[in-house]
Amino acid sequence: MDFKYSIIDNIDYTLEEQGNQFTALRKVRWGDGEKDYLEIRRWRNTPDGGEQAAKGVTFMTEEGPANAINAFIDLGYGNTKDILTHLQSRVDFRKSLNSVLGKDDELFDEEVGTLEDDFYDPKTLIGG
Repeated sequence: MDFKYSIIDNIDYTLEEQGNQFTALRKVRWGDGEKDYLEIRRWRNTPDGGEQAAKGVTFMTEEGPANAINAFIDLGYGNTKDILTHLQSRVDFRKSLNSVLGKDDELFDEEVGTLEDDFYDPKTLIGG
């Protein structure tokens, strides 16, 4: 039985391929549903040029993918330079790097500051 699905927001990354199968990270909406799911799933290429869904994992919360990436990194997966290359495009990269390095590190950049510098202190409103 084939299931109807749509790929949402062009989130469609092939993670690996072997033979007529591949594993993909996709944001998918199944059938006529209204909910989108971020998932990692094995797919089979069919003789007619289509795809058939196989077993996979669907993330239930926003924390799931974040926890997964942290687990992969903790286990040593991913090339450090590649990870840093991807992270450097984030708006908070420099401040995050400073927060991790700490003010005593020789590579700390005083001009950038830290994430902690951005925290709002409500006491400033009441003169405390």
